[in-house]
Amino acid sequence: MDDHHSRNRSNNAPNTSRLAAAASHQAQLIADEEEDPVAEEELEPEPSKPRHAQRNSSGKVQTNPMQKLSSYPATWTTVITRAKVEFRRNTFLIEAFPLIGRSLKYASAVLAKEIADARAIGMLLDPGSFSLFIVHLRYLISV
Repeated sequence: MDDHHSRNRSNNAPNTSRLAAAASHQAQLIADEEEDPVAEEELEPEPSKPRHAQRNSSGKVQTNPMQKLSSYPATWTTVITRAKVEFRRNTFLIEAFPLIGRSLKYASAVLAKEIADARAIGMLLDPGSFSLFIVHLRYLISV
């Protein structure tokens, strides 16, 4: 503890002379503004230039709409949500940091299992949609 105290000083109250100087400076600024009011019409807007480039300033980042759950039909949304829950359960309980290749294979297996379960309980899934969705579904589940 003594070693800590030798490296770090204790907290001190602020210096009153510095506080008084700051307060008088602030009061002077307010008084100057009150003495020299400028009408809003006289103010010209200054052209604003950006201080730094915005993130992704080269253009808007294109996102694939198929990587969003809302772009799938309702029956597929249910299957995808169940698959995501199962995938997250596996990630949490068994393999905390899966490799991307292994996780995509597991996502495909989980998705196939959930599709089979959905068909077993009588959910109507458009079979033509599956071939369009499969590439994006593995990514969607593993995110």
